[in-house]
Amino acid sequence: MFTGHIALGLFLYSLYPSLPPEIPLVGSAFIDLINGILLLLSVDRISPAPHLSLGVTLDFIDYDHSLLACIAWGAMYAVMVRTMVNKEHRNTAALLAFGAVVSHWVLDYSVHQKDLAMYPGSTLKFGTELWETHPWSAWSMEAVFSLGLWAATAKNLRLDKSKSLKMACVLGLLHLNIVPPPGVNPMHIMVHRVDTNWLRPIGGIAIFSSFLIATLGMSKVLRQWSTAHNVKEAIAKARVKKTR
Repeated sequence: MFTGHIALGLFLYSLYPSLPPEIPLVGSAFIDLINGILLLLSVDRISPAPHLSLGVTLDFIDYDHSLLACIAWGAMYAVMVRTMVNKEHRNTAALLAFGAVVSHWVLDYSVHQKDLAMYPGSTLKFGTELWETHPWSAWSMEAVFSLGLWAATAKNLRLDKSKSLKMACVLGLLHLNIVPPPGVNPMHIMVHRVDTNWLRPIGGIAIFSSFLIATLGMSKVLRQWSTAHNVKEAIAKARVKKTR
């Protein structure tokens, strides 16, 4: 899952717009950012599987995608975030950060193969296998879920139609990058063209960079929109005071 994680991060931000958007957005992608790093370090293992919508099988991802690992990474991220915000918002920011990270496991469960372990090394693994059994249903479900969350986000942030449509288009373009076979997406191209020995490091770079660019890019846009909105409100208040 890609777009769904980002859409949830956007929605969580809309519930707490006084906090930096990076907190929920990076948090929602945090597990996959760790996954990218661990692939580069050859800790996580993947194998080519062009028939799957993801393009690979996730042979071992227990240190980032197991339930216990998600909780641990979430706690670490929450502590890190708590030290970076002012005292007034520390507890709220920490809870938001923790929830964003742990939500990753819940969303992944809805589509993953049975590769989500209870804890590192556990033989008990979870996943609906929707990616393999009904790839187009999984893709469509994520699209509807993401756009639905964005509609709620735009409403919460009181965005105008132009801004709302722009971000919806961005989410749509991102989602086209994970279209299942027989569609072509970057991961499938990589699987077909990259030597198996290079699949892990290149896959790690691709996963890490795609999530980092998407989350930080959207955070920057949200900050700009928030600043513009605050300036408009300040001008409106100043005009009201003048007329009194």
